[in-house]
Amino acid sequence: MTVEAARQKWETLNDAQVAAHLAVVDVFRETSALSPGQWAHDADGVLLFDWGIPDPRYYKGVHRSVPLIAGEQVIARAQAHFRACNSAGYTVFARRGVDEDLIEAAESAGLTVMTHREPQMMLTQRVDVGGLPPTVSLNGARTTEVVRDFITVASTVFADEHTDQPTLASALDPAYYLLPHNQVVVAYDHGMPVGTGMYRLSHGIGFIYWVAVVESARRQGIGAAMTATLANQCFASGVASVFLHASDQGEPVYRGLGFVEQATYSRYLKVF
Repeated sequence: MTVEAARQKWETLNDAQVAAHLAVVDVFRETSALSPGQWAHDADGVLLFDWGIPDPRYYKGVHRSVPLIAGEQVIARAQAHFRACNSAGYTVFARRGVDEDLIEAAESAGLTVMTHREPQMMLTQRVDVGGLPPTVSLNGARTTEVVRDFITVASTVFADEHTDQPTLASALDPAYYLLPHNQVVVAYDHGMPVGTGMYRLSHGIGFIYWVAVVESARRQGIGAAMTATLANQCFASGVASVFLHASDQGEPVYRGLGFVEQATYSRYLKVF
């Protein structure tokens, strides 16, 4: 597939699909640009970013916001840039059905498939929040304390053998989550933070991410209630659609709330 074919595919997307893709790129751009030790470089429809975390899986990478240059050029630019920065590698994020030239270039360059299918899902109407255990409450207060609890839970749940909790937490700048177009929600059980989620208003849509529940508090409907609350807040702000990216564990929950898949993303990893 050529970049010209990718442009033709891009032009067939509806306004909501374009907005959802650009909102994803915005998250990485803005998160990377606001904190010391992090950076974002954006040119020719290609975003290179670094969250300041050594692990190249997800936290250093490249998004093509618009197919202006060919996939081979995107890979060459990422390869040169991250090598020059002495990075351990980088991740390529590609939208299937549009970025096929980028996917072919990543595979030809020997990048490893990290995630073949990451569904982007859409909701177009308010949903029932559902019940929560009597000891659980949701708090969306725009305070530093709530944001710090959000960071604690998110970094705990998303930490793994490559990036530990303190490293991830240090990369999440509280100032970003207090920006006017961002809203976090934290679930508390007996006063202890056990779940998180947030949305971002961008390009006329709501985009939900960082939905997480600590292992000891799962299977109580907290993640679903938090997602529904975030979605309803987005609709209350005036948007017509809400999007999110689903993990294997989260997808059935989101489908149960009425989200439907409208795009699929893949991730490719290069390690130097």
